[in-house]
Amino acid sequence: MTATDRPWTVLVPLKRLDRSKSRLALPPALRRAVAEAMLLDVLAAAAPVARVCLVSAEPAGDRYGVPVLPDPGGGLSAAVAHAAARFDGPVAVLSGDLPAARPAELAAALAAAAALDTAVLADAPGSGTTLLTARRGRWLRPAYGPDSHRRHVGAGMADLTGRLALPGLRRDVDTVADLREAARLGIGPASTGLLAAAGHTCVGSPWLAV
Repeated sequence: MTATDRPWTVLVPLKRLDRSKSRLALPPALRRAVAEAMLLDVLAAAAPVARVCLVSAEPAGDRYGVPVLPDPGGGLSAAVAHAAARFDGPVAVLSGDLPAARPAELAAALAAAAALDTAVLADAPGSGTTLLTARRGRWLRPAYGPDSHRRHVGAGMADLTGRLALPGLRRDVDTVADLREAARLGIGPASTGLLAAAGHTCVGSPWLAV
């Protein structure tokens, strides 16, 4: 087996659900439920493509049907680096707030990244990061936070952003406007079902007004 066809492990960081998505202007219970639904859609998109693990201190993290790697504290970058170092093979880190992610998009991104030591994919605005990859987990040096995409590229990571059209993989959700845009791309079944049950649909204007 060559370096470019070894199986991938996808790490999905999960912030404690009671603290997640504070900028998403929805009632607190719905905001938490949306965060969880988006996570379920990300896990479903990644499962056909790679082995999937959560990186989390969420007490209920083990209910999602995938292995949970501990978050030792120290912030997102430290947690991801700690988890990635467990794996000798290729590792990707995928944001958990990508409800429009598709398996085919993730597969295309990982195929493009397979021959690169490390790589990064920007979010839709171009400043953040939705995907990091490394051909060996211990090579991953995350630098999350403001302008993370620029800092990852500045650290020598190859930039996948201009090479592939991956709208669902780049559309992370922090605000209601982001959620509307994700819905235009087509969100996964967990997010669709949750919003429909809460009385929100993509029909009419404004959508998701609360």
